[in-house]
Amino acid sequence: MKIDTPRSNQIKGLKILDFIYLLLPIILVFSVEVPIPVSGLSYVSINSEDLAIAVLVAITAGYTLLERSYKIDILTPQVACALLASTLWIITSVTVAALRTQGSILGSTLWMLKWIEDIMLFFVLSKTITKNRAKIALHSLIFAGTLLGLIVLVLGVSGAYRPRIFFGNPNTLSAFLLFPTGIWISKAANVGAFRAAGSVTLAAALSIAIAVTGSRSGLLGLFVVVLVSIFLNRNKLGFRDWMGIATTSVGAIFAGFIIADKTTVQRLTGWVEYESGTLSLTNTVAARSFQIRLELIQKAIRLFREYPIFGHGWYASPTRVGPLDVHYTTLLAEIGFIGLCLFVWMYSTFLRVWIRALVAGGSTVAFGATAWYCGLLTQSIGGNFPRTPHLMFITILLLVCVAGDTIGKATN
Repeated sequence: MKIDTPRSNQIKGLKILDFIYLLLPIILVFSVEVPIPVSGLSYVSINSEDLAIAVLVAITAGYTLLERSYKIDILTPQVACALLASTLWIITSVTVAALRTQGSILGSTLWMLKWIEDIMLFFVLSKTITKNRAKIALHSLIFAGTLLGLIVLVLGVSGAYRPRIFFGNPNTLSAFLLFPTGIWISKAANVGAFRAAGSVTLAAALSIAIAVTGSRSGLLGLFVVVLVSIFLNRNKLGFRDWMGIATTSVGAIFAGFIIADKTTVQRLTGWVEYESGTLSLTNTVAARSFQIRLELIQKAIRLFREYPIFGHGWYASPTRVGPLDVHYTTLLAEIGFIGLCLFVWMYSTFLRVWIRALVAGGSTVAFGATAWYCGLLTQSIGGNFPRTPHLMFITILLLVCVAGDTIGKATN
């Protein structure tokens, strides 16, 4: 039963939500961070997307109470189950860590609240999504991502060292830029020759931007994105077309080497050497970074053996156990073996949503999102990118909007 409200109020509310769906992707990509000084913690802040999500939650809650419409039609129930199960385990790991640890777990608690914000966004989007809003948000996200990539390219041409604009970390920035790159590669396979040339050009420009960030894991992710994009669209273009795309991507990376400053190029290429028929690490800073990753894997495994079930607590790294970096062993150390299994399950449900969408004849966004997430999960051997709030918000938005656009709901 609904309250009899004036029709004009409902139309106005819908327009507000449409506007939020237009702005939210832009706010997520061009995130503005306001640091909050907290003793012993260096990563506490309020971001522009926090305010945008708060507004979306408030409007949704208001209309839900006004109309007494408490039902949420979950387009992706398996994702909802995986998110809730992972959240419960994160809360459990933090609780156990609080009982077991004498020191402060404020950092873990704050990161846990940030994760809960991800879950809130998922259910609010599921409550308000329509096919039209899904299209608005997806177009806005592609536009914002492409624009950011072109800005990074301009910064690289102007001599900036490892741009990190709006993402705070060049590696995380490169992880996001994989998304619009995958989108434009997939679009090239689904449009006419003239528009395909434009799509390939944009994909090449974004590939150069990724190279300019100086992220080695970003280049690895780009390689996976190109391969997955070619595989998913293999029946739409001929062998020559895909060889052209692959060649263009490689050429774009070399162009990035030319544009980037010498320090960035040395970081990307100077960590291995081939001498007397043997491939080995050099003594450069770049090579040392690779060796540190191997040491951090060993450290994470040692930490896991101390508490194999519940781990040391969500985001125990870096505040309580030091940096760990490698995503999968970090999860193993922080939330234990069960937690790692839950996250692997969750990531697989994400991919299933996009694969279902593309099998059902979905838009190129489904193809691009699938390629992007495969690249992101591969890139995560060099960092904790998938669980960072910035990328997690974008992932949630993509999940719900692709489901809303392709699978569709009765309401539009």
